[in-house]
Amino acid sequence: MTVVLENLPLLALSLCLLFAALVASIPFLSLILRLTLIGYYSKKPSDNSWHVRGYAGWLAFLATVVWIWSWGVVRGALRVAVSGVVGNWYFTRSEPEPARKPSMAVAEAAFARAHGASLGSICVATLVLAFTQSSIFILRNLRRITTPPQLQFFAPLHPFEWVASLIAIFDTLSNQTLTYIGLTGEPFWSGSRKARELLSPGGKHAKGKATKALDYSLLSFLLTLSSLSISVVTAIGGFVYAAHSGAPTLNAALMALLTGGVTFMTISFALGLGRDAADALFVCYRLDIDAGVKNCPEAFEAFEGRPQSGEV
Repeated sequence: MTVVLENLPLLALSLCLLFAALVASIPFLSLILRLTLIGYYSKKPSDNSWHVRGYAGWLAFLATVVWIWSWGVVRGALRVAVSGVVGNWYFTRSEPEPARKPSMAVAEAAFARAHGASLGSICVATLVLAFTQSSIFILRNLRRITTPPQLQFFAPLHPFEWVASLIAIFDTLSNQTLTYIGLTGEPFWSGSRKARELLSPGGKHAKGKATKALDYSLLSFLLTLSSLSISVVTAIGGFVYAAHSGAPTLNAALMALLTGGVTFMTISFALGLGRDAADALFVCYRLDIDAGVKNCPEAFEAFEGRPQSGEV
């Protein structure tokens, strides 16, 4: 967190982008709610449930996809900006203080790249992430449904689990691609290839002995777990409020989905600054290994551990 505290404009940028994403969500949420109101009550006397018309349901689904994608674009822009600031801090920290650029100027330049030259790469990477994450969710749920309880021990051998694990590799590379783009300014496709060569264990640039390189992945897991736990509580609260206000069951479920989803995306956005900084430091560390230099010995200690006595 030192790099974040030394570049306070990053915190202001994160809050501004979060506020902009929340304001931009208002039209999407209004459209989705209005589309779900296009329908009819069941004509059966014993059934008073609300049915959304087919075209309205598909339009609401499309609006939801575009809304989530727009959040991903804003989140990707923040990731690219954070990578640019962390990269400047990492590679210029040995320079004398008067020779460094002010933190505000560095943040402005990084954000200018994020919403300028790298915006197309961010949009493509967001689509790739949306596809991979949704595919992983669907495949693993299909594996859970199609595996009998007596055979849960063999679940890792299920073909759906293999495919989901393969897609998860591309998911990780896409996340790191945005970090690599923020550091180098490469286009998406060439940046994705170079990031894979740099970061994959079997890549041609894979060097070093990063014995603790995967330890920091616990940070991402804990942040996601905390965001999910809080969003579940808010979703339950939204469902209980809607149910006790006399709304139909479908509307109460939609209320729970919206309150939980908005809470999850908001908290993930707010807490993602530390995750993005950690990813950027790791990519900078790999770039140092590839170049055979040590711009930040502390990063090498963090990812490799302190050298033992007598070890070079």
